Amino acid sequence: MQSFLITYKPATENPKSGWPIQELKRLVSTCLKQGWAEEDWRFRSLKKVSLGDRIFLLLQGKGGPAIIGFGNAVGFPSNHDGIPRIRVRFESIVDPTIEVLVSKDELLRIEGASNKWRTQASGILLPESVASNLEILILGTTWFGQDADNYLEEAPEGRLLIRMHLSRERNRDLVESKRRQALKKYGLLRCEVCGFDFAAYYGSRGVGFIECHHTKPVATLAAGDVTHIDDLALVCANCHRIIHRSKPWISVEYLKDTIKQMSQ
Repeated sequence: MQSFLITYKPATENPKSGWPIQELKRLVSTCLKQGWAEEDWRFRSLKKVSLGDRIFLLLQGKGGPAIIGFGNAVGFPSNHDGIPRIRVRFESIVDPTIEVLVSKDELLRIEGASNKWRTQASGILLPESVASNLEILILGTTWFGQDADNYLEEAPEGRLLIRMHLSRERNRDLVESKRRQALKKYGLLRCEVCGFDFAAYYGSRGVGFIECHHTKPVATLAAGDVTHIDDLALVCANCHRIIHRSKPWISVEYLKDTIKQMSQ
């Protein structure tokens, strides 16, 4: 899967090619009501994009650069006006007059990406390293399933690593220590929010599987910052995505209370 950057500038700043803020707010409202919103968007090169590719929406102009939406390419609409477009299904999109998903300061800290935020075109391909950083900043998702031999109580985190791509380091041993701690204490891995047990539902394929939520947002960590094992929560994929769906991220306890209220 590839990742692309599409752009938005308010019509008040660019009457010729900008988009009215009221239309953007309409998308935001739709996304809040039904969990997603679709819109046809200018796209420079349709030859490179495939259905399912990741799309990030960049705010430009006086309020930017900032990321204000993300989703996937889901269609190729008819080209009636000679302008190439793709249909984007936004999983999250926010009103930039109120909030953003990734701030200007966060974007400018991503190494080797400054020229991307100054693009004059909508629909440019993002390097894997840049896309990985955006995923971490927006979703904060961590997947795992390997065993670790020893328990850890705390570990330094936040160091920038350069491997196949650049991302914020998470201490995997600490994550695995949290998982093993739960197995020893409860004998199973169950979502701390909704109680979902992957092994009970999926059988042997679900044994040992769970996601980990870091209550300290990765973007706030400096090199050498310490994360304690109690700063981690074991959660299912659904609850993890809901926690990270939009900023400010909600707490595990808040989501747990929300589920309890909805079931009454």
